[in-house]
Amino acid sequence: MLFLKSSLAPTGSAAGSWVSGRKAYGSAMHVEGRGVHTQRSDGPQPRRTNGVDEIRSQRRQGIVWAKTSMIDTPVAGLTPMERFAAFVAEAQTVRPGLRCERFEDFVKLAGPMATRHLRRYVERSIPAAQLLRAWLVAPEHDLLAVAGFRMVEDAYTELMAWAIDEDRGSELARRLQVRWLSDIGISHPAFSTLVRPLRVTTQLGTDDGVPDLVLSGEGMLVVVEAKTGSAEHTTPTSGRMQTEAYLDATRKKLGLSPDALGWTIFITPHRVPAASPDALPTTYIQFALSLASALADLEVSGALRLAYAMLITHLVDHAKPMNSDVRAVTTWLAELGASSGVPDAQILGRAELVHRFAALIGTPEAR
Repeated sequence: MLFLKSSLAPTGSAAGSWVSGRKAYGSAMHVEGRGVHTQRSDGPQPRRTNGVDEIRSQRRQGIVWAKTSMIDTPVAGLTPMERFAAFVAEAQTVRPGLRCERFEDFVKLAGPMATRHLRRYVERSIPAAQLLRAWLVAPEHDLLAVAGFRMVEDAYTELMAWAIDEDRGSELARRLQVRWLSDIGISHPAFSTLVRPLRVTTQLGTDDGVPDLVLSGEGMLVVVEAKTGSAEHTTPTSGRMQTEAYLDATRKKLGLSPDALGWTIFITPHRVPAASPDALPTTYIQFALSLASALADLEVSGALRLAYAMLITHLVDHAKPMNSDVRAVTTWLAELGASSGVPDAQILGRAELVHRFAALIGTPEAR
C-alpha cells in the first residue's frame, strides 16, 4: 500500500508516475499506487473518552496499524526505502484524533531519515548526469533509433567495439578502455602500464560458444557477454553457463595459459547478476557514462565527436530498463547541480528515479 501526499508527489515527465494518490471513503481508505488497489477499514477508530488507558491504547493501535500497513506489507517492485518514504507520508494521515506528541515527533524525524541516503545518491549522481548531458543530442537526431536499432544485442556489441577500438586512435582507445574497465571494477597494475590499447574482437568463435566481445593483449583477457532481452544460457560443449565457460574457452582459443589474467563482464540494461559469481555485472548506461567521462578530457574532432554523441544518446534513450526515462532524470540531476539546494520533499518524490539512476551508472551502494 502506497501513498505520497500531493505536496511530495513527483511532477513532470522526469518524475514518473509511481504513486497516484489516495481517496478516503468514511472510515475506509482506498490507496492507488503502482497498480496496487487496497481498501482497509481496520485502522484505529478513536473513541470519545477521557480514560488514560484508552488514550494509550489508541496510540498503540495507531502506530502498530501504520507500521504493519506500510512497512510489513510487501509491495512488489519497491525498495524498502521507497516503502519507508511512503510510510512517512502516510503516517501523518493515520494518527488518532488525540494528541500523540511522541508519535508526532517520530514523524517529523522520519522524513530526513528517509531522504538521508537518497541525498547521498543525488550528490554522487549529479556529476555523472552533467557528464552525460553534455553529450546528448536531440532524440530526433538519433539516426540509430530512426533506423530501428533499439535493444539489438549484436548491433550494440558492434557499436561498443567501434567506440573503444584502436581504429579510433591509439591513445583515445587506450584511455576509453582503461576508463570503462576501471569504472566496472577491474583495476590491475598492468592496465596502468599499457602503451597500446587492447585488441578488440567481436563474435569470437571458440569450441564452447561465441563470446560477444573480447579485449586481449599484453597477457590479459577481458570477455564480455552482452544481453538486451534474452537470458544467459548454457554453452554447447561444457554445458556450463556462458559467463562460467567463456573465459576458459577464450584463453584456449587465443593460446593463453589457463592462469592468464582474465575477467568476464556481463552487460545488460538492468545490471542483471551473472550466473558466474566472478563475472562483473554492468549496464549500457554505465558504458555510455565511461565514454562521456573519458572523452571530456580529450580533444575529439567534430565528426568523431558527433558519432560518439549519437552513440551515447542512443544508449541513454534506448539501452535501458523499460519505462525508465533516463534522459529526463539526467536532465533533472544536471540542473540540480547548478541550484543552491534540494528540498527533502523533492528528493522523496523522486526516490525511485534517484535510486534507479544510481544503480544504472554503477553507484556501489545502489547496485
